Amino acid sequence: MVRKRKLARSREARKSRQISQEKMMAELERRVAQSTPPRGATPLSKLAGSSNDSSMFPRFFRYMPLSEPTKLGLKRGRFSKLTDIQRAAVPHALAGRDVLGAAKTGSGKTLAFLIPVLETLFRARWSHMDGLGALVISPTRELAAQIFQVLRTVGSGHVFSAGLVIGGKDFEAEQVRILRMNLLVATPGRLLQHMDETPHFDASRVRILVLDEADLLLEMGFKTTLNAILANLPSERQTLLFSATQTSSVKQLARLSLKDPEFVAVHETADVTTPDALVQSYMVLELQHKLDFLMSFIKNHLSAKTLVFFSSCKQVQFVYEAFRHMRPGVPLLELHGKQNQAKRMHVYNAFNRGKSAVLFATDIAARGLDFNDVSWVISLDAPDSVKTYIHRVGRTARFRSAGRALLVLLPSEVDALLAQLQSAKVPLTQVKANPEKLNHVVGFLQSLCSRDVAIKERAIRAYKSYVRSVFVAQNKKVFDVAALPLDEFAASLGLVSRPKLKFLRSSRTAAESLARAKAKKNSSRSQAHKMEQMLALLGTDSGAETSDDESECAGSDAGASAGADDATGRKRKRKRKRRKKKKTLIPAVVSSSSSSSSSADPESDDGLLVLKRKDHELDPELAAAGPVETGETLSFEELQAEARAARKAAKKNKKAKKRIRIDDFAEGKIMFSGSDSGSDEEIVRGAERIARLQERMAREDAQDKEKQRQRLRARKLERKIKDKIRAAGLSGQITVAEYLEQSEDGRGGDMLQLVKDRKAWAKRKAMKAEAEAAAAAAAAGEYSYDDDDDNNRFEPMDPEELRRLNAAILGDGSGSAASDGDVSNDDGDVSSAVPNDDGDVSSDGHNEDAEHDEASESSSSEAAAPPRKRRRRR
Repeated sequence: MVRKRKLARSREARKSRQISQEKMMAELERRVAQSTPPRGATPLSKLAGSSNDSSMFPRFFRYMPLSEPTKLGLKRGRFSKLTDIQRAAVPHALAGRDVLGAAKTGSGKTLAFLIPVLETLFRARWSHMDGLGALVISPTRELAAQIFQVLRTVGSGHVFSAGLVIGGKDFEAEQVRILRMNLLVATPGRLLQHMDETPHFDASRVRILVLDEADLLLEMGFKTTLNAILANLPSERQTLLFSATQTSSVKQLARLSLKDPEFVAVHETADVTTPDALVQSYMVLELQHKLDFLMSFIKNHLSAKTLVFFSSCKQVQFVYEAFRHMRPGVPLLELHGKQNQAKRMHVYNAFNRGKSAVLFATDIAARGLDFNDVSWVISLDAPDSVKTYIHRVGRTARFRSAGRALLVLLPSEVDALLAQLQSAKVPLTQVKANPEKLNHVVGFLQSLCSRDVAIKERAIRAYKSYVRSVFVAQNKKVFDVAALPLDEFAASLGLVSRPKLKFLRSSRTAAESLARAKAKKNSSRSQAHKMEQMLALLGTDSGAETSDDESECAGSDAGASAGADDATGRKRKRKRKRRKKKKTLIPAVVSSSSSSSSSADPESDDGLLVLKRKDHELDPELAAAGPVETGETLSFEELQAEARAARKAAKKNKKAKKRIRIDDFAEGKIMFSGSDSGSDEEIVRGAERIARLQERMAREDAQDKEKQRQRLRARKLERKIKDKIRAAGLSGQITVAEYLEQSEDGRGGDMLQLVKDRKAWAKRKAMKAEAEAAAAAAAAGEYSYDDDDDNNRFEPMDPEELRRLNAAILGDGSGSAASDGDVSNDDGDVSSAVPNDDGDVSSDGHNEDAEHDEASESSSSEAAAPPRKRRRRR
């Protein structure tokens, strides 16, 4: 009975909760229907300018028709008042309409689409069993992570499951969890990868889709990816599209994905397109002084939080590493696309937590990221468009906070970019840098590059990446690579010389090719005119030459037209053209008889000299004097000899090169110098010195080669010996040094048989150890050696015999007593008592009394101590 009553009460409670929820849902739907604004209405339009303005577009969240879980999340996040974009977009989105929103950066667009997403799923009574119901697509990983953090705060009162799907994370782990998600915040590439590769991933029930920063999605090349994603989504859905700027591509995407959308642009009629609390200024600065200004600015704003934008990742890497060595007194951070996802998130969180820091970043940080309390935004490199500038300065002065922005421009960029910014309603005031407060860092960078090769390589890459960014920029009115002071810019990065740029050289060649072609064409015409004048003055028949040229051209044209499809004919034609460009035929000045004969025979080559020389005018006096008799014509070998002599003379007069070394204080010193020209004796001495150096280098080279050959032979021999030891199974028992020491020839040749016979080698090693132990024992007098034993075993002496021997030695000093205690060595010689020439017994010629004293001392100590037993060594 008790159990039945409990079940009945639980059923009644569940029924009452369901009834109350139904009533709450009905009330919520009624409030949404009452507060739905008419189509096209905004807080600033005339349609909303009635008494119902506060009910349709409330200023506080507590007056909006929202569910209790959403209001609880807004309260936890301390969101109480709506911004302009939120007042204009949220009522239309709650009514189920598609919204195309445009507002200033930092105006609260994230909440403008997260609140409708949560309310749509709540009113549809979505649960984890229903699968994916809402999808938010963001262009960058950082922006997606930021949206997800706001979603966790606002949606903390709901029971939906939400996930963050971005690149740089474990794809297989995401495949397991993504099937249980009701709401996803994702980047386009990773989302499409899940749609293609994750089994059972179904997006056909999505109720609402959000495209944040739609213009950036299209600029980053996600158009094809977005089309593929939209093909997997249902057509009956609600779509919200938000962006800070509205372009033609965004409107085209809106036409494809939105149905009868509400266009919400709250700042369309504003005087400026940037935040009102933002103070903007610009500065004209030479390219080589940018880093000096940046270091001076950082040292003068140590307590501020500064964000510095560069045009490329490699510039960010170089400036970050170089400024870290300078230690400006404030934390430095870098953020660019070359970092992995974990590093980027760490930098983002560290910059948000810090009270004062400097972040060097590319335009990856210019879109949507919400940095806390940014004081300054410096665009050290000019933005490629007005949209990029608006998004850069939008990182400060966010949500009713103040901020300052500074744009650094080159003299060649000022006029065009300022005109474009003024047409986009961007107010800028000019400021100038104080030259007295500039910190010059060029010297330090030169010293740093000379010491650290890695920093120098980064400087070269930074130089190339900046010039390439200017070269490929589409806004050619602003960016002109020809106006850049490249030599000064390379020196400002610490480089001694300017790195070579292939793309720049090819572009200049392409740009100058037309001018050179025109110059050649004009020069050839003027040359032909001068030729005719000279021939006319010399009295040479130019008609024959002209007719010959015309006939040759006609023949070549006829051959080309006859064999137009023949590739060989075309190649011949091109060769003839190149030959005509390279060679210039100048007729020699000959006598009248030879000139008449040459005019009669136009095919004759006599009297023609092929030279590569500049055009010159004929002296009028010489021409008036008439033809002159000439001597013999120089041969080709003689001309080559004269050319070699001229080259030697030019080389002799060439100035000597100078080498400049940069020391730690960035001061250039001339290390080697020479005079403009040298005498014959100096040339001879230099040649002799070069010959001596070459001979010395040859000797050292031969010695090095011989040493290397010896090292290789020793290494090869060592490998062979190790292989032999390993094959014999003696690894760890014998070393290479021991192996070579036992061999007679020093190469281990006679040890081959012993290595093969393992037992013989082990026995020989044991015998050597026993012999060493026997020698030590015999020296101590504790062991006796039995020469007759075949096994050469060592046995300890009997204690009684040892005491008797000691007593005999102490009691009697005669030779008989000494002979009783003789101890023979391996050779059978008596070393303890040897008779001398006088018949007395002495020890190797020493005093007998001293010998007795030493024997007494040793015998007394040995008798007092018991004999030690040693383990026989095997």
